[in-house]
Amino acid sequence: MDTFEIVKKIICEKSGVDEQQITLETNFIMDLKVDSQEITLETNSVIDLKVGSLDLTQLFFKLEDRFNIKIDYNDFIINFINKTIQTVKDLVEYLEKRLEKPQKQPRSRK
Repeated sequence: MDTFEIVKKIICEKSGVDEQQITLETNFIMDLKVDSQEITLETNSVIDLKVGSLDLTQLFFKLEDRFNIKIDYNDFIINFINKTIQTVKDLVEYLEKRLEKPQKQPRSRK
C-alpha cells in the first residue's frame, strides 16, 4: 500500500469521511472542514485539537504509529497553521520526506 492509500485510510477512520471523497487534491479546510482558526502557535499536545470532523492530534499519533516514524508534533501543527499542509497531497509529501530521512536510534544503556 502506498503512502497516499495509507493516509486516505487513516483520514477516513478518524473523520468518518467516505474513501471516495479523499483524493490527493482533497483540501483539509475546504473539503474536510478543518478549522484552522482553532490551531494557534500556543496549541500543544495536551490540548485535544478538535478541528471539524478531523482531530489533528489523533491523526498525528496514528500517522506516527502506522509509518513507524517519529514526527515533531510542533512542526506538524505549524505546517497546518502556516498552510504548508493544505491538501492530502501536501500531507503525503510531508510524510514521504520524513520517511526518506534516517530515524534517530535511541542510545543503548550500558
